[in-house]
Amino acid sequence: MKPISQSWRFLVLSLALVFALSACGSTITDTTGGSGSTPGSGSSTSTPGGSSSTPGSGGSSTTTPPSGGTFQVTSVSATVDAGDYHCANGTQTFTFTATINVAPNSGGTVTYNWVRSDGATHAPYSVAVPSGSSSVTVSTTWTVGSGIPNATYWEQVQTTAPNSVNSNQASFTMRCHLQVTGATASVSPTSFTCTNATQVFSFNGTITFNAGNNGGTLTWIWKRSDGATQTTPYSVSIPPGTTSYTLPSYPATNGEYWDIGRAAGNGTYWEKIQTTAPNSVTSNQANFTISC
Repeated sequence: MKPISQSWRFLVLSLALVFALSACGSTITDTTGGSGSTPGSGSSTSTPGGSSSTPGSGGSSTTTPPSGGTFQVTSVSATVDAGDYHCANGTQTFTFTATINVAPNSGGTVTYNWVRSDGATHAPYSVAVPSGSSSVTVSTTWTVGSGIPNATYWEQVQTTAPNSVNSNQASFTMRCHLQVTGATASVSPTSFTCTNATQVFSFNGTITFNAGNNGGTLTWIWKRSDGATQTTPYSVSIPPGTTSYTLPSYPATNGEYWDIGRAAGNGTYWEKIQTTAPNSVTSNQANFTISC
């Protein structure tokens, strides 16, 4: 057999080298949170160190973002199914619902928390938003009892991923415990002209309460312009649902009066009401004058 020439040896080696290089191409896999074949489930940009068309060239590969743009939360709105605690209930469960709106057609996962006015916390929740959906609804409940103070309570959603957005505060109000909302005082007569040696001034008053209350005990004292203060409060039981109470008038039991004489001197004098339970409220000053 005739030996292979040098030129033919060079050609054979060159072809073998070409085939060997063709077999060494690289495959790019997106491992930044999901498969690149599922739009929105992972990062749209992968930089594994080379271009997918030219392995090892030192460039970058960019996956086209899903239609609709980058996945993000655009707004969150929260509601609650009842605005008030019903005082007749021993406990009541409030259901809070929030709608999380996202960039349309992008798909992905939202991480969020429910935040409460009493400071209660929990581990973050996650909810998947399918590609093509523009919103997702989440909910939670809060069961309260009649022992909580009168106040307004709320919950709101705070999203933490893919971006931070806070909802409004969806609130309910507790107003069952007896609460004094106002006090007014009056006096009769309103003047003393010294026709007599002394004059008895009779004081009266009205106390108002929050609507829908469960009732309770009202206590109050009278304070005078000369510095005298009642040391033992008057007390009365207020039935549930009562919105106002008229204090007794002298000479009835617990009726307030001031027997004053000419020696007190000319001037303006007054008494006022101070409630001490269930909460402290001060009335106006009920004035009378002495003109001798």
